[in-house]
Amino acid sequence: MSHTRPIVVALPLDHETDDILNSAGELSRRLGAPIIPVHALGWRPETESGRVSRTASELDEVETHLAPLRDIGVELYEPVVERDAPDELVMSVANEANAQLIITGGGGPVTVRRWVIGSMAEKIVRHAVIPVWVARGVLPVRGKILCPIDLSPQSRVGLTAAIRMARLFEARLVALSVISETDHGYIGEDELMIRLDRDEARAQVQVEEFLDASDTSGIDIDVRVTIGAPADRIVEASEEAGLIVIGSRGFDMLKPGAIGTVTERALRFSRCSALTIRDSDEGRDRRERSLQRVAELTRKAAAMLEAGDPAKALPLLQMAASRAPANAAVQESLARALDGVGRTEEADGRRKLAQMIRDSFR
Repeated sequence: MSHTRPIVVALPLDHETDDILNSAGELSRRLGAPIIPVHALGWRPETESGRVSRTASELDEVETHLAPLRDIGVELYEPVVERDAPDELVMSVANEANAQLIITGGGGPVTVRRWVIGSMAEKIVRHAVIPVWVARGVLPVRGKILCPIDLSPQSRVGLTAAIRMARLFEARLVALSVISETDHGYIGEDELMIRLDRDEARAQVQVEEFLDASDTSGIDIDVRVTIGAPADRIVEASEEAGLIVIGSRGFDMLKPGAIGTVTERALRFSRCSALTIRDSDEGRDRRERSLQRVAELTRKAAAMLEAGDPAKALPLLQMAASRAPANAAVQESLARALDGVGRTEEADGRRKLAQMIRDSFR
């Protein structure tokens, strides 16, 4: 039996079931994690014998859907089939099992691929404290993963998850930043275009610096900066992606009837699968400043290495490595500097450490 934290899979037994199980099986295989299937019966007036009979009947149907996963060797726990509200049952099981992920359906018909307001998917995303995968069709295997970035600590959470998914699915990562035209108020068209061009160039640099603070080695990355309404641009970009990854401090604003927030509109109207990560870490801001310092040190050191001055780069990279010891790219840059000053044995040790870090992602 696997010792990896399990994946809880919400099974509604409807048109979404195949999408959900397809995603669950692939994620289970790539993460090496077992699956806990959960199906809520819902409440209805019935006798105790009727409830027992209905439970047995729906458990048989669940097992029928799970049979293909068993046939390919996916590790499955005993399905949980109980009479309860679906979102409450799913989150209760996830909490008790210390699950690493919840997988649910897209919340609407396949032909529409959008959330129904107040659906089980929306309720789970609003209240779950662990990542939630909203399954909507094709998986991002060797495709594209979209990660909206607004340079906040919460988008760092999303970026970290997106990098992990890009490695798992051998996918291209699209980092998208949107500049809102409304930020410039009422100015002339010529002046607006000048300001937007300037802001676009500045945002491109900022996003690249943001990415520098993370270990993105081995991943193809496409940095895109665009102008317009953020939610609309994100939804448009999701059309060519297999997965959108969004980190947020909380999803409590995803309330029935509200359509104003960027996060809500992106999740509700994007057609691809979505991975949501709630950031509840109070120390995130402090660590974000530390990551920015690592990126700054690494950039300065890289310029010195390119200029053929490893002795000046070395102390900067040593400071960066002390702040981010699990960043393989920083460790490799430090190895280059150590080689440059003749400390080859230490350089070999740093390269081995970098490889160990990368191996841990697989």
